[in-house]
Amino acid sequence: MVSASQEYRFERLNEANIADLPSIFRAAFGKTPEPDFFLKKNDTNSFGVTYLGYIAYSGNREPAAFYGAYACMIEYKGKHYRAAQIGDAMTHPDHQRKGLFHELAHLTHETAKQEGVRFLFTFPNKSAHSY
Repeated sequence: MVSASQEYRFERLNEANIADLPSIFRAAFGKTPEPDFFLKKNDTNSFGVTYLGYIAYSGNREPAAFYGAYACMIEYKGKHYRAAQIGDAMTHPDHQRKGLFHELAHLTHETAKQEGVRFLFTFPNKSAHSY
């Protein structure tokens, strides 16, 4: 079995590749997001870090999957901590069941840690799997 890391290339989300997210979204959910939907969601620079997420690209550079987190600040016992909410996980149907969710989650979590995020949280839905 070929691992996801051998079959796909992974890129951290950035200003240049954020335009690839709507195609994954449409394929995964059958809906078209508003033109600036992902730009607004990822505008978290006021919390000290932005573009916390990774896109997987197939060998022919097709956007295949995305896993993202959104920085925020949490106050606990009078102190402020950088945190991030896991917000988007989506995979194009042609690329499901290839380990992309786990690979992208790992990369995103490691990057968040390196960026000073103290903890991650999420609100899972019925489609969520344990990680």
